[in-house]
Amino acid sequence: MALVLAICMYAVVVAGHFPREYRGHALKGPSGALFLWSTVVLAVASAGIGIYFAFFTIPWYAAVIGAGAMSLAAPLLVQLFTDEFVDGRASLLLLSVAAGAVAGGVLGFLI
Repeated sequence: MALVLAICMYAVVVAGHFPREYRGHALKGPSGALFLWSTVVLAVASAGIGIYFAFFTIPWYAAVIGAGAMSLAAPLLVQLFTDEFVDGRASLLLLSVAAGAVAGGVLGFLI
């Protein structure tokens, strides 16, 4: 559930950076776009690992309930952070790395 929460919080944060006109100054240039899309790739890869793990280890009804609860809690938790944090690079990096760390632990469990 920690992985789903990190992914859902990341999705809420990254949704605020689209379209390009809504991005902060630090993310408007080519290096900002590369940074943004790199964190998206990490988050999507982490979600794929989590889905693979959940498919083989968790009953479907437990996965639906847990993922639903985390997706409902994510926007409420993002509101606790400051706007400067959410609109900057730090939130993208923190949440994608958190998801990657949890997915790495899950991957270590699978292997």
